[in-house]
Amino acid sequence: MSRISKKLLVGVIALVIVGLLYFTWVARVDIKTESHVPFRGLTAKQRLEDFRYLCDILEENYPYLEVLKRKHGLDFEEVKKDFETKVRSARSDAEFYDVLSRFLNTLQNGHTDLVSQTRYKYFIDVFRLYGGNNSDPWENVLNNKITTERYEYWSKIVQEDLIVIPMNFKYVEGRYVKVDAGSLNAADSHEYDIPEGSCLIKINTLPVDEYVASLVDQGYLTYDEKRNKFRLLDNVFPTRSEESVMLTYLTPERELKEVTVKPIKINLNAIAKKDKAYRLFQTHIIEEGRITYLKIPSFDIRYTESDGDKIREFFEKVKDYPYLIIDIRGNGGGDSDYWMKNIVPPLLSENLNAKFYCVFRGGKYIKPFIDYRLNGLLKKIDDLPANKNYPPEIKKDFTSFVEMNYDISPVNPVGFKGRIFLLVDDGVYSSAESFAAFAKATKWATLVGTRTGGDGIGIDPALVALPNSGLIVRFPLDMGLNPDGSANEEFATAPDIFAEWTYRDFLKHLEWVKTAPEGWVVSPYDTVLNTALKIIELDDYNK
Repeated sequence: MSRISKKLLVGVIALVIVGLLYFTWVARVDIKTESHVPFRGLTAKQRLEDFRYLCDILEENYPYLEVLKRKHGLDFEEVKKDFETKVRSARSDAEFYDVLSRFLNTLQNGHTDLVSQTRYKYFIDVFRLYGGNNSDPWENVLNNKITTERYEYWSKIVQEDLIVIPMNFKYVEGRYVKVDAGSLNAADSHEYDIPEGSCLIKINTLPVDEYVASLVDQGYLTYDEKRNKFRLLDNVFPTRSEESVMLTYLTPERELKEVTVKPIKINLNAIAKKDKAYRLFQTHIIEEGRITYLKIPSFDIRYTESDGDKIREFFEKVKDYPYLIIDIRGNGGGDSDYWMKNIVPPLLSENLNAKFYCVFRGGKYIKPFIDYRLNGLLKKIDDLPANKNYPPEIKKDFTSFVEMNYDISPVNPVGFKGRIFLLVDDGVYSSAESFAAFAKATKWATLVGTRTGGDGIGIDPALVALPNSGLIVRFPLDMGLNPDGSANEEFATAPDIFAEWTYRDFLKHLEWVKTAPEGWVVSPYDTVLNTALKIIELDDYNK
């Protein structure tokens, strides 16, 4: 055997040994689920133990405790005390489940939640198809035998229902506008005879904005920076009971009216469950040979591979167009590979790189997750580049960081040389946020719309199984930073050009839709799209 072969063999053996040691170590995510056979539910003591265990995990690992205080004026210690009282008062496991869900909602982060029975099954399927291996800490939590058994129990006692006002609303220019189209059946609201386009003013005696602010424990609220208020991201209004409520509204003709409405109970699974579509995206030629449009409402991982060839086919057809408008408004994310493989590479003519930083706290629980994805890449927090607008807690509460490089190269480029616009709003979150952040940082596209939703820079949220209940909680394990150093979750990505749908244009849109062709893609009264079109006109004029 030659010396070169011996060196190669030694190297391979060393790699195998190191690999085995590494994978053995990272597999030790601290899963504390306990077996109580036969399991007949939780005692009051076990509920309290689960809650306190979760709070300890969050206090040591969760990156946004100070952001919660700055954005919402909520101190985690006070929130914890309040909900511990509620946990102690819970009279059943179903009530405990509800309290736990509301506690996590109060943290107001779109990646922090209690994993429901339906989403648990979804995560299992996703990780089975797209996940890692037996050393993957995410899979270890999901596939823990006791957790699986516990979820069978929870599926029998928890109804995934939501009590809501039985009509759809759309947030337009600071108003909640009643619309027919939405997740709820329009027929449910017909008996109340509220004209489409009416603006909700009060719910019972509370002004609508105060009512929304009171829903902090019911779901995720996004922020309207122009009007300095939080708003509902979804188009339905939850209520806390099925008791009738009084709605005060203003019709499009400016008449102030009241109506008593009976809330309805909807099943969240029924809303979320949809047949798998042929593709996610829609396309439209706005002006032949000149302006084209691509709308992508989600980056669902199930479509990453199948949509790739179809999007490329579209790009091939419009490669000589001088303008491309990509619309990701309302895109809550999914899989970053969707945009990193399907959208950007075919349109590039040269490499593009955007550098971001993610910072981590020193908690023990998240270490296996970090090491599995970023082994050997972490640096001490003191080495973080200076002279940036970092959150004040960075030096005090965080111990390490990693440099995240979005380095994208052309892949079989179609030869597009035109200008790209990206339409965004506060519904852009997670992996869609990372797309917006990349597009702005590299100047790959001009962002038009409102500030995005945030929390798109970093790795997948961690999962923790509670010891007694087996319930899984998801939470972010890192704080992604914008190029200026600010927290992406806190400040998101600002558009290059601010634009929002005006109420006047939206009323015209509602009338237009009544006679619009079936399968329409763009509206002539879309204020944000029209803003991009005006920029194009100026662009051509100045050439």
